[in-house]
Amino acid sequence: MAHRTWLGAVGALMLGLITACAPGGGPPNATAITSQPPSGAPTATATAVPPPFTTACAIASIRPKLFPAGEYDVPTATSPQRYAEETLELINTATTGCYLSGPSRMTLASASGVQRAVEIPGVLSAGEQQIPPAMAVMLDVGSPLACAKPTSAEVMSSLKVTFPGTGDFDVQGLDLRIQCTTPAVLVFQATASTTAASG
Repeated sequence: MAHRTWLGAVGALMLGLITACAPGGGPPNATAITSQPPSGAPTATATAVPPPFTTACAIASIRPKLFPAGEYDVPTATSPQRYAEETLELINTATTGCYLSGPSRMTLASASGVQRAVEIPGVLSAGEQQIPPAMAVMLDVGSPLACAKPTSAEVMSSLKVTFPGTGDFDVQGLDLRIQCTTPAVLVFQATASTTAASG
């Protein structure tokens, strides 16, 4: 199970809501589930999975919320790998559901103008996350914590992310330190909105 710790006063409040959202696979395939009982057996009620949303989320209906910089544990076969990370929650404010495709391009930038491209795993670039109204997609970006410790580490203060069919977000206020490796997407997963949960 992955474990996230946020730095600052907000961390303790939000930790319980977010730690359950570990990296996962692609979105569930929406298919009807039916069963054919043996002859003479009672008829079972078919369980239908709701059909997927067919409309891409509009840029105007998605509200980004940035959480304080923190740390994120990704378990491996031998020992957990800890990452310095930033979490961005993308909340569907529309009255209808929509889907958000995996980001096609992401760039971090420092206050001095240094830019670093973010590695996007192939499964994310093709994936789509279903977002009902008032729900969200969680997007985590980070790099191994060892790369955030040196005093020469670059402090990334903004993120530009492009979603196919939706548009670009320019997010300011990051505090992500990176140095020795290319930052990467750690999580792209639909989740309950922490804003709705806390409201």
